[in-house]
Amino acid sequence: MDQKKVFLSSFVRQALCLGIAAAVSCLLAPLHMAAASPAKGADVTFTASGTFADTPKSGADTLLLRGQPFTISVVGNSSLTPSQHLKNWALFMPLNMSGTVYSGLLPNQPIAIRATTAAIYQAVGPDYDLFQAGFPIEVIGIALTARAYITLPAGTMKNPLLRPFSSVALTPDNATVTYSNTTNSTTLAVQTGTLVATAAPPGGAATRAALTPLSLLGELDSGFGSTLSYSRRPVTAPRVVLAVGKDAVKTTKIQFE
Repeated sequence: MDQKKVFLSSFVRQALCLGIAAAVSCLLAPLHMAAASPAKGADVTFTASGTFADTPKSGADTLLLRGQPFTISVVGNSSLTPSQHLKNWALFMPLNMSGTVYSGLLPNQPIAIRATTAAIYQAVGPDYDLFQAGFPIEVIGIALTARAYITLPAGTMKNPLLRPFSSVALTPDNATVTYSNTTNSTTLAVQTGTLVATAAPPGGAATRAALTPLSLLGELDSGFGSTLSYSRRPVTAPRVVLAVGKDAVKTTKIQFE
């Protein structure tokens, strides 16, 4: 082979390599851009507020939360890696939660609630998106686990990472909150309200915090059924069981149904 052919062959190989590298870079760029938006390190606050329905869907509602207003905020940093995930769903924990509820047992008196072991589970589907939050709390001296189940219109979330999204109206058809202890459980629908996720510069303590001693069992249930399609690939939707131990989150199990 003469020098011209050798040079041409080498030039073609280099051009092919550069072309492949450029193509791969173009394919990966949107993924990195999506993962990096908003700016890395922003605190994303998920705030649900509204009023519970007057009649419980189930349970005795011993705390008399029915018909009462509430506000709950869970904060997670946008740079957090999911504790567990697949392509269309992600579980984040532990996160900080703060909020205010009202009880018929203490009329017109706001009751502050806090937790440092909250969890957020998000799933993106072709027909609807799913947002769930679970956390152990103490209300009027009673240790409980609270779980929020919210169905969102498809496209509310671009992906299941911790990212802001526009305000969504909450109604009895798409939002319920369950609180329980070892013996009793009550589920309340949200009569009216909103859920919104907003981003702000990091506030330090608002991201990931130390765990407080707690011994409760919470549960996040996907509610999607067996499968859903995402990016043309069927993905089994999990049943997520969150166990909060005495000084740490002891176990998190993903059970596929």
